[in-house]
Amino acid sequence: MGFGRVALGAAAVAALVGGGTFAATEVRDNVSAGQRCEAVKQQLPIIHVSDASVAVLGDSYTAGDGLEDRRQGWAYAVGSDLAGVGRTGFVNGGYCGNHSYGERLGSVLALNPQTLIIQGGLNDWETPEEVADAAADVLRRAGTVPRVVVVGPPDVPGRDGEAAVDQALRAAASMSDAEYVSALDWELEFLPDATHLTVAGHAAFAANVASALKH
Repeated sequence: MGFGRVALGAAAVAALVGGGTFAATEVRDNVSAGQRCEAVKQQLPIIHVSDASVAVLGDSYTAGDGLEDRRQGWAYAVGSDLAGVGRTGFVNGGYCGNHSYGERLGSVLALNPQTLIIQGGLNDWETPEEVADAAADVLRRAGTVPRVVVVGPPDVPGRDGEAAVDQALRAAASMSDAEYVSALDWELEFLPDATHLTVAGHAAFAANVASALKH
């Protein structure tokens, strides 16, 4: 997931480029596409958290965007290697170039994870008709991973079309050996941007994913 329909503020960009974090209150409309691009580039390296061999490929939820400390994000509690880039999805390439899941999948597979969690779809809300094919391609290529779990988009106040994306991802997962976890009914707490999660929201997201992994 990205930063909603607005651009990153100057303080947010400075924090990201400097390797820090930013708060959702710093989101503004007056930052150039180049600045947004430079900020997102800082998210491209895969973050190693532990040796549990659970890789997570996702969007800004996986990256922990909006949190003062990204380590409070849901993926840090569940995954061992995190590949989260804001505004990306199965179809959406993000703010600069193509950093869609399909483009970044190879670097994640190179880690040889035993479990791969693919989280997202919220940034594909405008192109639900393309999601199923794009997700099916990603899941086909991820077939070498022993366990693949797709976590779909939650129902957020700041977006529409989540149900259509959820249906498309469920269909793609059903045609592969992947497990599908719908997040539409999860009770989550959102930041003022009505899209990103608070610390409590991330904790609830992590708990739901962890519960799904036990099944």
